[in-house]
Amino acid sequence: MANVDFSRCLNCHASLDPFAGLPPADVAAAAGLDDSAGSALQLAIKTRIDALAECIRTLNERYNAASLIYRRLPPEILLQIFAHVRPSRRRDIRLAHVSRAWRSLLLDCPFWADMLRFVVPSRKRPRPTSWFLTFLQRAARNLFSMKLPLFSSVVLDAVGPYLSKVTKLDVVIPPAEVVSLFQMLQYGLPFLQSLSIQHLTYGTRTDVDPVHLESSLRSAHFTFDHLLSLRTLLVASWFFYPGMNLPGLRQLHVIDCQCGSHVCASMSDPAKTLAFLRNCPRLELLELYDYRTAQPTDKSLDAVALNQLQDLSIHTNSADAASHHLRSFAYPESVVIRVSTIGARTNSHGERHFPVALLHNPAVQDADEVEIHCSQNRIMLSHSTRGVLRMELSADHNLCSGLEPEGSADCFRDLLELLATTTRSTTTLRIYETSGYVRQVFFREPQIQIKMLLALFPSLTSLTLHHLAPTTYLRALEPLLNGEMLCSYISALNIIWREPESTAAIRESCEVMKAVCTKRSAAGSVLDVLDFTCASMRRFQPRMREEDQKDDVKEYLERFAVDLVGAVKQVCVQTPDGYGADMILREASEIFTQAW
Repeated sequence: MANVDFSRCLNCHASLDPFAGLPPADVAAAAGLDDSAGSALQLAIKTRIDALAECIRTLNERYNAASLIYRRLPPEILLQIFAHVRPSRRRDIRLAHVSRAWRSLLLDCPFWADMLRFVVPSRKRPRPTSWFLTFLQRAARNLFSMKLPLFSSVVLDAVGPYLSKVTKLDVVIPPAEVVSLFQMLQYGLPFLQSLSIQHLTYGTRTDVDPVHLESSLRSAHFTFDHLLSLRTLLVASWFFYPGMNLPGLRQLHVIDCQCGSHVCASMSDPAKTLAFLRNCPRLELLELYDYRTAQPTDKSLDAVALNQLQDLSIHTNSADAASHHLRSFAYPESVVIRVSTIGARTNSHGERHFPVALLHNPAVQDADEVEIHCSQNRIMLSHSTRGVLRMELSADHNLCSGLEPEGSADCFRDLLELLATTTRSTTTLRIYETSGYVRQVFFREPQIQIKMLLALFPSLTSLTLHHLAPTTYLRALEPLLNGEMLCSYISALNIIWREPESTAAIRESCEVMKAVCTKRSAAGSVLDVLDFTCASMRRFQPRMREEDQKDDVKEYLERFAVDLVGAVKQVCVQTPDGYGADMILREASEIFTQAW
């Protein structure tokens, strides 16, 4: 029997109203009967059905959202997303549990090279583990970088098949494993761009016989000219193999090995470094760390020509060694040269305290500008392509406490010798001091020594003094009774106060500045510009809290401005922005400018 829909007309199939034809009273009664017909159980079941339907809808949305990623997104886009994954542990990579498709894509991600650091052979785990081999195999699907903190022949056997994909390699080896290291470099390494090799600093006293090791290296006949992509190399001088040629090398850092092994001491030779540099015609950066005095080489040998060199840095505890290094090279005049003495003590073992290595360098002799930076960092001398010579003087509490007056005189003597032979055509001199200890070492008699220093620059036109109390320097510029004066061509004088001690110090500096400018003007040397700056007033702020002190400084600067009229053509007062305490002198500067 066919199903019959009684809600529609059998003839026209139109919808039928079940209440059609009934009186209005019966229609209302029928509606009330329908509302009261549902039981409480039916209502509860209906509510539960609606809740489950909403839950199913939510789960379907989550399922569809997740399935769209690994089922519909192209693998190329997923790989770009996965490239940002950086797991923090070696296990439980959660993305690998989403699907097999994701797991297969993760095998090509670059983070496997980062995972190597968790399982790489080390002192506690010297032999390669299964995890290391697994991660290494996955990392080698792409170009990758690798660090080996404990290299050995066993490690070489494990990493050898994957070296063709390495772009950057950092290796730390026991001195006895030099042969294994050179064997590793024979694998080709077509993509290797950066190589760093250092000796272990522990457990190196009981290494192999140096004579036997050098004999083994000579008989092996290693070659290195296949490392065409290598651009950066960081090694000690023991690494340089006879006849080693790296034609594509651009940056070379020759470090000082501190392992103390017999192998390193026997194989380290500055002559080997020079021989290697002769095969590096494209070198652009050369940095030499050498804490030992270099032995003189054959003077008949020509200097190493580094025609493309742009940056040359020498770090040593001996000025004589630095001079020897520089005499060994021929470089263009545009090169930036830096000479630093590290770990030196004044005349401790007969060594020169100051790096006089650049005394006879033509580029330095013609420097237009000289900057002297007094800090607690190091002693550094550099020359840049702009004709600017920069020096950093270093001194600390330990050096000052054990320094005799004779030692201080030697320091200043070396400083004068350096400046005297550098240039006599310098037009700009800047002296920056950030350490009070430097004054104790180099300028124990400031009135005399500053005059001796400034006398080396007769052509000076611009002088900058960045000092705690610039009065020490300024008095040296006063003319003598016969009218003679130092630096008679100075047209610009820049004074920088750095944390003045009191309002009295400001007044004293202003009085000295006024006296110097007035006397030099009377002697025929009128300043074009006098520029003085309050570099920092943060410590000085509590001393100027009283309003009368503030007003005193403002009033004094106003009188100072009036007194300079005629002695100076232009006066500039600056207070750097960014310090709330500088508002004190910023207001005074505005008054000074208005008065001028």
